[in-house]
Amino acid sequence: MSKLWRPERKSAVLWALLLWSTVMAGPTAYADAPPSDEDVPGGWLDQGGSINDEGTAFDQGASAGSPGTQTSTSDSAGSTRPGSHYEYMRHDCLEEASMGADRPACPVGWAIIVVCPSGFPSSIPIYGRWVDEATGVAEPWSLVEWYTCPDEADIRALVLDEWTSLAPTPTPLNLQPNTGWVYATVPTIAFTDDTPLIHQATLLGVPVRIRATPSQFTWSWGDGSETDTADAGSPYPDYSVSHTYLHFEGEVVVALETTWSGDYSVNGGPWIAIDGTLATHSGPVTVEVHDPRSRLVDCDLNNNCIVGQG
Repeated sequence: MSKLWRPERKSAVLWALLLWSTVMAGPTAYADAPPSDEDVPGGWLDQGGSINDEGTAFDQGASAGSPGTQTSTSDSAGSTRPGSHYEYMRHDCLEEASMGADRPACPVGWAIIVVCPSGFPSSIPIYGRWVDEATGVAEPWSLVEWYTCPDEADIRALVLDEWTSLAPTPTPLNLQPNTGWVYATVPTIAFTDDTPLIHQATLLGVPVRIRATPSQFTWSWGDGSETDTADAGSPYPDYSVSHTYLHFEGEVVVALETTWSGDYSVNGGPWIAIDGTLATHSGPVTVEVHDPRSRLVDCDLNNNCIVGQG
């Protein structure tokens, strides 16, 4: 299987930016349970740490039960309390029976989303509580943000960033005859390879396949003419792309531009089209064009010939 080359990407940074944008967009207040999807598998995410309401990324290395040390002077609604500060924590919720004094509980009946319908993992909940600065006494944790999934725009932005960083191997430019010269009155055959290329990536910790497929070919023949095809051509005798250099003689430079269309698949799921295309260039190939012309020849019995004009 062919692969696409790409420079090293830092998907973890992009995921942190998504988390940051989620917090900056503001928490969601839930009066009732959020919509649950029984088709989404449940489970626990092994992440923990803290986050403040200014959008600072939570510490992935913090212990799972630790509320962290980052604090704010106001809660998620902007309220303040003299002599108190507000503490944030990103943590999986825990069943009521196993909840310790410093651990958040799961709201009864709410769906725990580990894998989103898109195939990407969810971000884990954010909890908050007031802490009295004089006594250190903290109120129970309250939910600020439930499990959330990256929206379609965020996913497409990640995939598009990966897609635009790719550099597909240019398709080969094949000519027949491949002798370096052709006759002007005989079709010059051209063909290439339209096999899709598959790139394996990991985005948000999930395997993603990105497929690049040659979708259009622009053949530049070197005599000022071009041909656009969706066909990659075939060799003789079943050729479908060719060019005839009528009454032309001299050197030409042949080149090929290939346009690639893309789609992606998340964790073995269906293929989804990517907006935008990539382009690669093949060649150039220098070809000498000979123009055969007929001439009248008058020869005697001794093979002495006088060449006339054809």
